[in-house]
Amino acid sequence: GIVFNITYQNPNAPEYPTGLYNMAPDGEDILRMIPWEWSLGVDPTYDYFTGGYALSPDGEKVAFVLKKQNKKEYMVGDLTQLWVVDRYGSNLTLLESYDLTKGYTQIFDPKWSSNGEYISYSTYTTSWYTTVDLWIAKHDGTGKTKIDTIADGAVSDVRWSPDANKIVYIVGFNDANGDYIIKVRVSDISGNATDLFDVNYTRYGAYVVGIEWLNNQELSLVESDLRYGRKLWFVDADGNGNRIKLSDNMYEFSISPDKSSIAFTEE
Repeated sequence: GIVFNITYQNPNAPEYPTGLYNMAPDGEDILRMIPWEWSLGVDPTYDYFTGGYALSPDGEKVAFVLKKQNKKEYMVGDLTQLWVVDRYGSNLTLLESYDLTKGYTQIFDPKWSSNGEYISYSTYTTSWYTTVDLWIAKHDGTGKTKIDTIADGAVSDVRWSPDANKIVYIVGFNDANGDYIIKVRVSDISGNATDLFDVNYTRYGAYVVGIEWLNNQELSLVESDLRYGRKLWFVDADGNGNRIKLSDNMYEFSISPDKSSIAFTEE
């Protein structure tokens, strides 16, 4: 089936309030996957917003972010939550919940591990500054582990290894000199993290894009530099510092389906 999210109510289709749905490929058999009251304008006190959803590798489950907002009284009972549900709308499981009346925390970017056992997600907590935490949890709600914490920074480009034993991601933060540093970091599922690659955006206009796992030990990535263009790298994921520069002026690249080869063009 096809999973989709209705973000805004269509007045011409009141039978489909906002929320998550599963639809057969022929457009028939549309099934709502979450409770009907988790919509806009249905509950007399609260509005519910769904988003940030991700389909499991086998297509049997969906992880999604739910925000509950009081429309009568400001910040009374407001929540942000991470749920998992079967594609037929059964077995709703709560993975994470934050009471927004006790602090402003949002959940972002749920991603399934390659074996479908774990879900990674990020939380952004705002007070005097923003703290970003990267978490993983099993789809049944157990095994919750904090992978990393970045004070006043950002986490992006989260990728699970093929065997689901590691997770690679990009962190960005300001160092003691005020320079914005971007690092590629890898962690096991226990939260043991190692830096693999770093660039200085403030001084050199450099940043990292295009991270891909080639196998369980190697990654490819692109270092983009405003002065000298884009560099293509192979990087070992075990943190030993081994890396190979494939190109100093890469223009485009493509990885073979079996991840054994890379084709690239240069400027």
